[in-house]
Amino acid sequence: MNSAKSPAKKSWLQTLIKNKNERKKVIFIFTISFLLVVAGLIYIPIYKHSLPLDSKIYEGNFKELGSIARIGFFAALAIYPIFLLLKWKPLSHIKKGNFELKPLIQFLAKYVRQWHVPIALISTAMIILHGYMALIKGFQANFTYFSGIITMAVLACLLVMGVKRYKRTDKKWHLKFAISFLVLFMIHATFS
Repeated sequence: MNSAKSPAKKSWLQTLIKNKNERKKVIFIFTISFLLVVAGLIYIPIYKHSLPLDSKIYEGNFKELGSIARIGFFAALAIYPIFLLLKWKPLSHIKKGNFELKPLIQFLAKYVRQWHVPIALISTAMIILHGYMALIKGFQANFTYFSGIITMAVLACLLVMGVKRYKRTDKKWHLKFAISFLVLFMIHATFS
């Protein structure tokens, strides 16, 4: 009889995100994001009755959510140029006296990598609420609404590929969707 214990079966999340601390952070931030969306879905209909939907305050609030999310997405997207810069071979030769640029970029890369997913999840929750508030105001067949819907569809694909990115099974689709999302949300924000 084999007396050795068989290893405990890992959950899908444990096999997906191997680092225990990162897994805990992602679960925590996802929970906060989920609760933010649920609270918004409950509060917004109550809030809309206290303000006319065509009021500047209501419109300002949902535009503000979109603007805050845009800043968050720019922070999350900072991972790409920083990691691209780390792959650049001449970076290790950039020095000024005792100061070397590469260790600074490596330091930044560590923190950008650490906060990429949490910032993206919180920003996604804000975008969901932004879209919900815009739709409650009343769907209009115009460029702003169509560009927003298309941008949110690309964001959904980006999130799915982000999950696949943990296992490196995304075949660089996460990056492709991230670039598409950046272009689309900038078009949406600029021309709205």
